[in-house]
Amino acid sequence: MSSSLVRVSSSPAIKNAPLVGLAEGNGAFNNLHLAASIVVVPYLLKSFLPLVNRGGLKTYLFLLVITGVPTAVAYWTFISTYGPRRNEKVRLPAKDIEEYIT
Repeated sequence: MSSSLVRVSSSPAIKNAPLVGLAEGNGAFNNLHLAASIVVVPYLLKSFLPLVNRGGLKTYLFLLVITGVPTAVAYWTFISTYGPRRNEKVRLPAKDIEEYIT
């Protein structure tokens, strides 16, 4: 069963396929920062908002549930936009990434 049924060709499957380096991950992402921001944001809201500053643990947990996902999305967006790339060794062309996608 060493013979393959798929014929291997030397032609590219996708015309002008994107470079591998364009999809590299971000090196600045940190799980501890994400967890700290998810825990601290509801505490700050509970401390500063006059409507909920007298609440206790249940108020904090309610704010944690309400603000957890938006805080995570905001953190991921911020770090993805402004953080450094993981791999700076990749030679990138002067083209924009939209030219490869469309």
